[in-house]
Amino acid sequence: MDHSDLIAEMAHIEHMSTQERLELARRRRIQQWKNWVQRERERNKHSKSHKNNNSNNVNLSSKPKRHIFFSDNVMLLEAASRNDIQEVRRLLMKGVSPDSTNEDGLTALHQCCIDNNEEMMKLLIVEFNNTVCSYYCSGVSPDST
Repeated sequence: MDHSDLIAEMAHIEHMSTQERLELARRRRIQQWKNWVQRERERNKHSKSHKNNNSNNVNLSSKPKRHIFFSDNVMLLEAASRNDIQEVRRLLMKGVSPDSTNEDGLTALHQCCIDNNEEMMKLLIVEFNNTVCSYYCSGVSPDST
């Protein structure tokens, strides 16, 4: 049903009772669902015939899996924002710089000072020699937070 048909039908629908409108909506929804099922069948049939025609090629049914990868610096700052000390320790032991910053200059040390996380601060400064003299965009250094 196209837009002009729906507009033409509005005057008739306005005079229907609530029950009649609900029944009409239910029937239309069922019809939409049937149309969708039919389109899916046709799409799958077309897809299967396309696969059969390309049987000598690489298996088309296995779609490449999508993965999102974040840099270690981003993962460090995210772990610090979650106060995940174990993850921060793991990343630092992996060699990620404790001085890694985001685009605003915020470091894991800034984040732990903002969150008042003393355990994270000790991890960064004592265990991994994080520098305290880094500033982020608002001009705040960890020793001033």
